[in-house]
Amino acid sequence: MNEKDLTARARRPYILMTALACLLYFTSYVTRLNYNASLADIVESAVLSKSEAGIVSTALFFSYGAGQIVSGILGDKVRPQWLILAGLILTIACNAVFPLFSSVAPMTAVWTVNGFAQALFWPPLLKLLTQYIPAEKFSLACFAIVAASQIATIVIYLLVPLVLVTLNWKSVFFIAAGFAAAVAAVWIVGLRAVQARYPAPAMPEKANLTADEKGESEENKVRLAPLLIGSGLAFVLVAIAAQGFLKDGLTTWMPTYFAEVFGMETSASILMNVALPVCSIAGVYVITLLYRRFFRNEVKVASVCFAAAAGLSCLLYFFPDRSAAFTLVLSALIVCLMHGINLMLITYAPGRFAASGKVSTVSGITNVATYVGSALSSYGIALIAEKAGWSNTILSWIFIALGGAAVCILCIRRWARFIRKK
Repeated sequence: MNEKDLTARARRPYILMTALACLLYFTSYVTRLNYNASLADIVESAVLSKSEAGIVSTALFFSYGAGQIVSGILGDKVRPQWLILAGLILTIACNAVFPLFSSVAPMTAVWTVNGFAQALFWPPLLKLLTQYIPAEKFSLACFAIVAASQIATIVIYLLVPLVLVTLNWKSVFFIAAGFAAAVAAVWIVGLRAVQARYPAPAMPEKANLTADEKGESEENKVRLAPLLIGSGLAFVLVAIAAQGFLKDGLTTWMPTYFAEVFGMETSASILMNVALPVCSIAGVYVITLLYRRFFRNEVKVASVCFAAAAGLSCLLYFFPDRSAAFTLVLSALIVCLMHGINLMLITYAPGRFAASGKVSTVSGITNVATYVGSALSSYGIALIAEKAGWSNTILSWIFIALGGAAVCILCIRRWARFIRKK
């Protein structure tokens, strides 16, 4: 076998692992966002009132956020593929039984379990990526996974209305459960193929470490707090929360802004849900290229993205009602920048902790920070808009973006020292 054939053969496990990860994360979004996409029909069918439907949605939000810590810690102690398979089985069961109920209590209970099941995906998956994907391919693999999640969002908001018209809201969940069951089978077979072609993970196992390396590894595993503080990530968590606030806040409330400022029909919100992911995929790809070619420092890229978002928010502030198209472009760019920060600080940054055996744990912590910001945005933006108007709401976005930039700028050198030593 010549050198070219050997290179191609070595590349296949990386490609297969990336494809499996994309499929898994696509499935995660399908089995989670299907409720939001079906919400109007569920309420219209008088199964749940608006307030009851909100309770179900909030239950998933909190269980998903809290589950990130559990998932992160377990991902560094248990084989990550087992956690992912458990999450798939749980989400299949939840989607299959959810339509069988017609009252708020059991539906809330089922969707709370689904939130925890969803939390079992990302931290263990990131751990697997650091083991089976070469360092030089890691950023591209992560971009592909982020793109898969955005594509899933587009697919959900385009196909679910068709299912609702031809069938009913219950069918949405049965279809999602069947799709996830098929993916679970593909995951089992595909991961076995990856492991068969990769005789050993990229990271060394404990059995292969020297006595000194074992001691150092154990010390790193115990001393998580000093590791986070020394790297600066403990402080960057504030910026991650700011990113979550802006990303999910704008995604949630911009349709309302369009309705109130420009008098648009509420149906425009569906178009917003499709337009934003499309822009995010393109924008995150550009940010990934800039990172790979010029920066190679996740915190530095995040600081640039925050600064750019602050500038775009200023344009929104000074030209709040110039045109719907102008506002849509600016808001899409801001959301795109927040997705870029998400990629840097929640996907790439935890991968830097592979040597300390804390990839999954750190991933869980950063995800929790994001959802703290998201939770604050759900109520905070509504409160500011109601009490002080949209102009002051946009002003708050400027200060939040500037705050995120400031935190990142202060941590750039500390993070640079950390990634040089690792």
